[in-house]
Amino acid sequence: MKRAVLPSILIFVSIVLHLGGSVSATQSLKAARSESGDSNTVNRLLDQAKNLRRTDPAKSYTLAKEASDLSRQLSWKIGIARSEFSKASASYNSGNLRQADSLSRLAVTLLEKDGSFGDQAGNFNLLGLILMNAGGYIEAERWFRKAEEKFSIAGDLRGQVKALSNLGVINFYQSRYDQSTRYYLLALRGAEKTNDPFLIAEVNANLGLGYSTQKDFTKAIWYLRIALPLYRQAKDARGEGRALAGIGTAFFNVGKLDSALIYYDLATPIFKETADVSGMGQVINNIGEVYLQQRKYINAIPLFDEALKIRTENNEAYGIAITLTNLAKAWSGRGNTKRAAMLFDSAGVVARKLGIDWFLAEFHISRADYLEQQGDYRRALDEFRRYALIRDTIFSNEKARTISELQTIYESEKKENQLLLKDKQILLLEQTRNYYLTGILLVVLIALFLYIIYSRKRIKEQQVLLEARQNRLVAERRSRMAETELEQSQLKAQQLASELEFRRREITQLALHINYKNEILENIRNTNQLANIDFTGVDSTIERQLDIVKQREDFDININLIHADFYQKLMTRFPTLTENDRKLCAMLRLGLSSKEIAGVQNISPKSVDMTRYRLRKKFNLGIDVDLVKWLNEI
Repeated sequence: MKRAVLPSILIFVSIVLHLGGSVSATQSLKAARSESGDSNTVNRLLDQAKNLRRTDPAKSYTLAKEASDLSRQLSWKIGIARSEFSKASASYNSGNLRQADSLSRLAVTLLEKDGSFGDQAGNFNLLGLILMNAGGYIEAERWFRKAEEKFSIAGDLRGQVKALSNLGVINFYQSRYDQSTRYYLLALRGAEKTNDPFLIAEVNANLGLGYSTQKDFTKAIWYLRIALPLYRQAKDARGEGRALAGIGTAFFNVGKLDSALIYYDLATPIFKETADVSGMGQVINNIGEVYLQQRKYINAIPLFDEALKIRTENNEAYGIAITLTNLAKAWSGRGNTKRAAMLFDSAGVVARKLGIDWFLAEFHISRADYLEQQGDYRRALDEFRRYALIRDTIFSNEKARTISELQTIYESEKKENQLLLKDKQILLLEQTRNYYLTGILLVVLIALFLYIIYSRKRIKEQQVLLEARQNRLVAERRSRMAETELEQSQLKAQQLASELEFRRREITQLALHINYKNEILENIRNTNQLANIDFTGVDSTIERQLDIVKQREDFDININLIHADFYQKLMTRFPTLTENDRKLCAMLRLGLSSKEIAGVQNISPKSVDMTRYRLRKKFNLGIDVDLVKWLNEI
């Protein structure tokens, strides 16, 4: 069933959240052991144990135990307490929940006497995670609340974010989705204040998974995609794999199975590389569910077998129940109803052992669907009745809890009213004796109250005057800055206009100069030819002067500079214009005649006139429209 994928992911979310931090051990065990047997050595051992608890839980436990033994030799109580907490953390990460629970509870007792608020909060949070992973949601929630309170007192915002996020997870498990989302949003607000990409990624991932359960898959994918680059920024490969798997689950729930497989395939090598056993069990089970939905039972069964093996070795009761249910469906699809029934029975045993009402309800309705498909309507009806009974029980429990809370409130109010009545009786008996004293005290209090009101009013007036003066100074400063910027802008605009006009005159003069020079040289060459005199050297010099490539290049560069905007507008409206067409338009804007343009371009005036005629056709201009005036208006 689709809904079974999400809770297994959320267990993984809470585990990662507890373990966030550096994974590199910066000091070696040998260095720590070489230190003298004092509290500094204990602290170094504990630091190393903390750094290794994720990558090597067994070694982390060994270091924590050595720190514990040394602390006991020194009779250092806080060292003993912290060592027990470190041992509990290592046990938790290795999957030994029973040992972790025992050690963490011992640490609670020890830290209550000698530990700081921060130490106590960290251990409360760890104990909550242990209980949540074991299915003890009610007690786990209580410890998470205590952790959040202690972190708040200690001023540890990061710890407070972790506890709030875990409260979101635990409420999710108890189907309180609105409450879960509220805790996640509070955690996200705090995480953003820390600027810690890992924490922000974790909370965004939890929000995404929560929205996925509530079938708001657009928001789910949105938050998970926010988390993905943040995990990469924090260099947290496990988190990256989890975010990819979460996006795959969102696509799975919306029915996009091919997209889900793509993201699951991306997550798989990351889980393998990081030796994340829990993540591997989760993603293999999810891939099997995709094949189950596609009715590819032959492909699904070996994946479910592999996931079951991993989850059994890792003692994940919740995941075992999910995978057994999926295996039952797969074998049912293959037609092996006997084996399917056995697997459903096994899943039911695990589910009942967990004692999670809503999960049991999901299991019974799933089995009812299976039996109905098999035509066993009597047993299907029995399963449906069990489902209805559990749902009614959940409702009754919620109702009973509400009644209990109202009863508690009523009793509290009743006791408060009784205390108030006694206080009034005592007050009446002593009223006469204390009359004068009360009167004097009342006068003093009234005078003090009036003085406080007057002082506050005066302070407020002074603050208003000060703010007004500051606002006026800020406004004047901004006004001066604005005037200065305006003057600078106007000056810059004038300089640009002057430079543009200078360039325009310069290019016009250059064009006239080129034209005049060409006319003189052409006349000299024509005179030589008419006189039939051998002026070979002179003719070659004239030819070189007529071939004014460098001058023409300078002319083109300048004309491009001053007509850049004009060219852009022209090409936007008439993209088919050639480079020569654009140059001709620019020279016409400069006011050059056809003869002058011919001299600059070293072509005949007739060619210029023909080009002008073609331009008019491209621009669709009538005979009565002045081409030069029209170009200047663009």
